[in-house]
Amino acid sequence: MVEIKFFVKLYGIVIILSAIWLLLAWKEEINVTQRMALVYVMGLLFTIGVGLLVDSGSDEIAVGGKQWGQRYLLILLPFFSIMVVQQLQVFLDNSKSIIKYYTIFLFSVFVIIGLYKNMYLGTNFFQKSHQGVTETIDFLHNDPRQVVVVSHQYAAQKLESPLRKDKLFFRVDQPENLIKLGQILTQNEQSDFIYVCYPFRKCEIPTSPSKPFTLEDNSNALFQVQFNPLGEKGKYTLYEAKVMDVN
Repeated sequence: MVEIKFFVKLYGIVIILSAIWLLLAWKEEINVTQRMALVYVMGLLFTIGVGLLVDSGSDEIAVGGKQWGQRYLLILLPFFSIMVVQQLQVFLDNSKSIIKYYTIFLFSVFVIIGLYKNMYLGTNFFQKSHQGVTETIDFLHNDPRQVVVVSHQYAAQKLESPLRKDKLFFRVDQPENLIKLGQILTQNEQSDFIYVCYPFRKCEIPTSPSKPFTLEDNSNALFQVQFNPLGEKGKYTLYEAKVMDVN
């Protein structure tokens, strides 16, 4: 009930203006063609279908990955853009002055709403979702260690893009994967890396040293990954990790 009231409060005026336009268009006897109806029905079914099939990302504001958002509707934009332009031209050419100017007014209202929601609110939304990320990126950029390990893919999606030229990213969320990573790093003569904890999921890997492990070419040497906390850098908690010889 609260969501319905919020929707009516937010879009009530637009709904009323649209209803008035539909009433005027009905009196003008401008009919909807089969092609127009087909496009509208396909768009409606596509929108509902995507909303039912794609999971919502609930961990943070903009996480990437599987969230259901406007990007899935981009495929509809060319069809609706052509439809809107054609219908607008029909109304301007065949309607009386009242509905003609009202159509221009309503079209302008929707353009203004679109610019406001996509340009202004979208920019604020993007900035809010990336608060605390810049500090982490700056720290990793200045850190000499090349390998960065993250506990969740969502952390990598925000951090990897500006650092991909200088850093190698790995995802490790299971103890056995940490051992495999330690073996690979040791074989490639790298022992240090940074571990980044995703703040919206449990981060258990760095809370205790890993199990001792051996290398394939030397079964007598035992190694272990040990962690030291670096504290919070922006929105992420970071650890420095080192593969140690425990013999």
